Amino acid sequence: MQPDAFQADYVWRRFALTFLAVFFAAIGIVLLLIIIVDPYDSGRFPGLGIRGASEEFQRPGNVGLARAPQFDAAIFGNSHGQLLSPARLSVATGLSFVQLTIPGANVREQLAMMRWFRRHHATIGAVVLAVEERWCVSDPALPLRTSFPFWLYSDSNIAYLANVLSTRSIRDGFRRVMFALGRQPPTDAAGYSNYEVGKVWNFKPDLAVPRPGGQAVDDTPDAPEPYFPALERLDELLADFPRSTPIVIVVPPQFVTRIPERGSGLERARNACKAAMARRVSGRARSGMIDFLVESPITRNPENFMDEEHYRTNVAMIVEQKIAAVLSGDRASSEAGR
Repeated sequence: MQPDAFQADYVWRRFALTFLAVFFAAIGIVLLLIIIVDPYDSGRFPGLGIRGASEEFQRPGNVGLARAPQFDAAIFGNSHGQLLSPARLSVATGLSFVQLTIPGANVREQLAMMRWFRRHHATIGAVVLAVEERWCVSDPALPLRTSFPFWLYSDSNIAYLANVLSTRSIRDGFRRVMFALGRQPPTDAAGYSNYEVGKVWNFKPDLAVPRPGGQAVDDTPDAPEPYFPALERLDELLADFPRSTPIVIVVPPQFVTRIPERGSGLERARNACKAAMARRVSGRARSGMIDFLVESPITRNPENFMDEEHYRTNVAMIVEQKIAAVLSGDRASSEAGR
């Protein structure tokens, strides 16, 4: 090789090595800053110790709320449980509730949230799980409807580090620093978000629309029993909770047009699912299944709902009263919705 060619080759190799060194050093510094700032309050590594959230981004924001030591009870679910107030439940029960529902969340996301809460609390005063029809599907894959950062709720720090290096984490880390400096307003300390705020009630349902039904009930002796894989996953999780932990499963109300026709195949499947839910908490002290998803004065009144699926605050307060009654030992409240 000619001296000039050798010199040029040396210069390019030195440039490439320098570039790679600077690149990986920059990546390392950014990752270190993300770890120190801890954008989602994961508590996985020593950091600045910033607590609380600066905005409503519930999927990652619940990471810190679910591990906060001041809470010993939690509400799980999706938007069907969002309006249940942790503050009102805390007053009614003497426990310290946190709201960990995630709008749009399917079963697997809710289970991940419950598992994360369990991991960070040696003693749990109560668990409230607001369920709906997604818990009664027969697909064992339990497919997602929206994206969810499972890595944030993973037991693996390696999975966390492999995913946390992103532009979103940098953005959220900046917001977290601004929150610590008082430049970003905090959200509710217990995770509560009222979806009625800023909206005007205007629910005018069409009662002439046929209600969901499906094939008529099959009462033959060899009719197959419905299969609920979500409840099997719930069994695995509940096995990790002490038997003394009160568990309240709530089936929140929806407007009557969402309730299956009587005698239909869908009603049979829903009732079987509800019965299976009730068996999950049977025998636990101060536990029960509260069923509001039935025809009743609550579900027939449009003024109780923002839309077909989401009830209003006046109904949420009724549901909370029944939850508090079950947690006080009143098992009769499990028949509240009927």
